[in-house]
Amino acid sequence: MDKKYIYKTKNFTKPWTWVKRFFYTILIWAWVLNLNLESEYDTPVIVVLIVATFIAFSLPEEDIGITGRHFIHFESSLFPLFSKTTYIEIKQINSIRCAGIHSGTWAIIDLFNGFGNNGGRSNPLEITYKQSESVSYDLKINRKELNQIVTLVNKIRKHQLQIKEEVKPI
Repeated sequence: MDKKYIYKTKNFTKPWTWVKRFFYTILIWAWVLNLNLESEYDTPVIVVLIVATFIAFSLPEEDIGITGRHFIHFESSLFPLFSKTTYIEIKQINSIRCAGIHSGTWAIIDLFNGFGNNGGRSNPLEITYKQSESVSYDLKINRKELNQIVTLVNKIRKHQLQIKEEVKPI
């Protein structure tokens, strides 16, 4: 597989990703400690805090990569066990489209809004294969980046189709 990326998002390495996770961890810690102070039961608070922190920092972050041949969906985690990479050959894609209104400027509001408010926290990306199968991803990638990805994949698809048409046997 060729690893020379034409385009790759870098959500996993963006500082905002880790600031949000740290913020969520602090909220969970405050909530658990508050519950423990109000509780008459002796709960193993340290275990709950460690598990909550582990979960907050191990959840995968989505990224997309495009090479000359592949559309790649990354789910990257700090722990390789929770990471997953899906390769889709661009020549097998019949159509690709996106929807949603999530944009980078909504990131702060997304901390406090639930799903469905302001368009949600993700944008759907639908890929239809030539075998009439389809797959849909709910990506936490802003709309502008997702549009660039779809446009780029369509250009690569069109270029591959033109090459096939030019090399038709006589």
